[in-house]
Amino acid sequence: MGSSFESTRLVSLIVCVILVSIPFLAVEFAPITDLPQQVSQIRLLCETIGDPHTSLYQVQWFKPNNLGYVILGLCWVMFDPLTAGRMAMLIIALFWVVSVHFIAWRRSRSPDLAVLASLFVFNQSLYWGFYSFMLGAPAFLMWFQKTTSEPMQNSSAREAAACIGYALLLYSCHILWFLFGLAWLVLHSLVFRHSFKPAVSKLIYVSPVIVLTVCWYLGFSGTKMAEQSALRMDPAEGSLFMAWVIESAFGGLKGPIEYGIFGAITVWAGAAILLNLNTVRTQIDWELFSAGGLLVIAAFLLPDVFMTTVLFNSRWIPTGLLLLVLSIPSIPLRLRVRQTSAMVVFAGLCAVTTMSWIDFDRKETSGLVQALEALPGSTRVVGLATVQSSPVIKGLPSLQIFAYSQALKGCSLSSSFADFSSSLVTFKDRSEKPWTRYIEWFPERLKVSDLQYFDYALVDGFDNLHDQIRSQEHFKPMNKDGRWRLYKIIH
Repeated sequence: MGSSFESTRLVSLIVCVILVSIPFLAVEFAPITDLPQQVSQIRLLCETIGDPHTSLYQVQWFKPNNLGYVILGLCWVMFDPLTAGRMAMLIIALFWVVSVHFIAWRRSRSPDLAVLASLFVFNQSLYWGFYSFMLGAPAFLMWFQKTTSEPMQNSSAREAAACIGYALLLYSCHILWFLFGLAWLVLHSLVFRHSFKPAVSKLIYVSPVIVLTVCWYLGFSGTKMAEQSALRMDPAEGSLFMAWVIESAFGGLKGPIEYGIFGAITVWAGAAILLNLNTVRTQIDWELFSAGGLLVIAAFLLPDVFMTTVLFNSRWIPTGLLLLVLSIPSIPLRLRVRQTSAMVVFAGLCAVTTMSWIDFDRKETSGLVQALEALPGSTRVVGLATVQSSPVIKGLPSLQIFAYSQALKGCSLSSSFADFSSSLVTFKDRSEKPWTRYIEWFPERLKVSDLQYFDYALVDGFDNLHDQIRSQEHFKPMNKDGRWRLYKIIH
């Protein structure tokens, strides 16, 4: 029985890894909003290291959130720039799947629950391209396992080294995950150890990382990102509230698929509890349940936007729900039946995801390759994504695509992540730009006077818009087909 159970667990992991990889391997341009800007950071890093004295940029080596750029950098070495960002996000998605199955194995949770929990990998943070935050979730699962296991006996040095290692991992992935990790440490000590003493010892061990965080924040607090006020947006009520939860849990694909997947998980969890009603208290993993519940409660209490961090509340929902799914008991059916059923649900989401990504790649990035090929290197580019929505993908998947001109050709952009103090590579001089702000979000704000600061315009639009642009004396078309077109700006 034990050998069969473990072989089933291994098969579940292998199948999930394969299915998650398919969408990333099926397209050239993945609908991940910030992906082009993140890849451009590696281009700027290479240029800054090569000539630090004359470069317009500086590298923030010791700030939090940098570990994701290590993965991006490795992919930059192994692949071309268009592929590097996609492969880096695939690696992070695989970290999600592996860490979920690892926790399920370590805590003796059923393999079918690990499959269902892995569904949440296709969430808002992935589609928006929040590399660092996505990487922080697997790191937190490792921290969770460390804080819930018994400390090493007669080896305080090893215990201290392990604690500070996990703390540095969280800090390097994302500062928010490190802060939540500290909150979970305190909660776990009080609720499950019935004492604050275990938390105190671990807090002492990780105190160097806490000091590092304080030092970073003292520098960060003086930046423009920290000066912006918080915006509170309470979750909606009634049916809109449920829509918000589902959009937060997934939030990538338009259509009924995500609602169907969420409904399947809800029915599964309900059946697991009802069919084990007499023993449910002893079969629930209360540590997993508490960690997941804390994340979900945090999402309800936190603002939607804080400083310049968008989706500040809803980004916690996917990890919270996957922990809750892992905590529930198994449905009293044969393991093979449960595993097959979970795999069907997982394969369904991956299949629809793949088809939607292919549709986006073929239709909504048409002409982009030709436009980028026609673009000379080291020029000044303004990006104008006039089509603000996609028929298959939620959010704004085309918003930052113009940043590929920097990743591929080393061009300077109308809007760059180097303007944000949270980035790895930032401008030395972050003074206000002379052109209209937020053109990438509101392309209709572009003024004729803004054109003097750019050499080319990379425009996403339908044929009627391109007909209007071609009639303007300021623009010379460089390619004539597809939604994405390059125009030389005539000064």
